[in-house]
Amino acid sequence: MNADVRELVADAESALREHDLPTARDAFLAAGDCAKQYGLWRSASRAYRRGLELDLGDREVVDRIAKISGRLPSGTDWLEYLRAVDANPHGPRFGCRGAQVVIGDDGTVVTCSEIGAVLELMMSADDLGRCPVDC
Repeated sequence: MNADVRELVADAESALREHDLPTARDAFLAAGDCAKQYGLWRSASRAYRRGLELDLGDREVVDRIAKISGRLPSGTDWLEYLRAVDANPHGPRFGCRGAQVVIGDDGTVVTCSEIGAVLELMMSADDLGRCPVDC
């Protein structure tokens, strides 16, 4: 990672420690933009994704990731994410920082304190009984 990018990420982390989310977001975006100028696509993606953690529906952040998506292994996924954000502009706003994962016999649930359960993973008994390698 470039020293300029590293400094901007450190600024963002400092803002997070002080619970200043707008400043942290702006610093993560600046770090991503800086990395992009140097052609450091993975570093740019990481910085943007850190900003996205603060608000998973932040269209501006998703748009920046989508714009460099052709240089990323999961490029088309980000274009689909952008379409989903555009299709639901008034959906609930929440971040994934502080999300909790609860795993039990009935499945797995991811919850965010602001809105409750945001994802539920369940497997059939057949899936649970299969072991892809020697167990």
